Amino acid sequence: TEEVRLNSDFAGALNLTLGAFFEDGRIVQNVTGLGNTLYGLPALLDQGRNPVNIKTYSLFGQGRIAITPQLELAAGLRWTDEKRTESPVNFGSPVTVLNPRLRSKNTVPEVTLTYTPTDNLTVFAAYKKAYKSGSFSMATSPRPNTDNSFSDEKVEGGEGGVKARLLDRQLNVNVAGYYYRYNDLQVGARTPAVQGVPRVTTVNAASARTYGIDFDAAYRPAGIEGLSLNGSIVWNKAKYLKFTNAPCYGGQ
Repeated sequence: TEEVRLNSDFAGALNLTLGAFFEDGRIVQNVTGLGNTLYGLPALLDQGRNPVNIKTYSLFGQGRIAITPQLELAAGLRWTDEKRTESPVNFGSPVTVLNPRLRSKNTVPEVTLTYTPTDNLTVFAAYKKAYKSGSFSMATSPRPNTDNSFSDEKVEGGEGGVKARLLDRQLNVNVAGYYYRYNDLQVGARTPAVQGVPRVTTVNAASARTYGIDFDAAYRPAGIEGLSLNGSIVWNKAKYLKFTNAPCYGGQ
């Protein structure tokens, strides 16, 4: 990354950070499933190999501008183009799956406004959006003509809060509230066994939501050297808004 500082008479100082990211990676998962011959199962139920190739390109940047000496605006943007391919093998033979290639292209913003009226008080508000890449379930070997893929997880939301130093800077207090909405949340699941082999996979939940408040404080009294009191409390509420493809236990 490289930081460039620009000066403007009417808008104050501008700090600009630019960067790039490239990845050429490979993940290989080897799976061996042994059968219980006392129950009439084969000695070897599963013997698979699942290589996944990953190639990622990303450009990102952030600019911070001092609107006034007390008010700062920071805005960032990240562009990502990622490709993933899998070439599974089971018992030494290639397995033909329905969706062996994934491609994800997205651009995500981030904006933060910070107000610092004094050296002991900061108020901030932020909006954020992000993705977590999709991939392929690799815990068990894929079966022919199955879709082993899951898509990107997406989250969007914001947070805001206050940071303060009180009692002649003996007491530090932080409080923040947040709200985030998830779509296509990636969740691990078990599906019915195929030929005696349990299936462990990842599915995309339709949507979920989480919001709450964080509070923490640290008190270091000047009159008692070495004494420090710390405390925190968090209230959080999270739930699935819709999860139509959730796995069920037997008879549910």
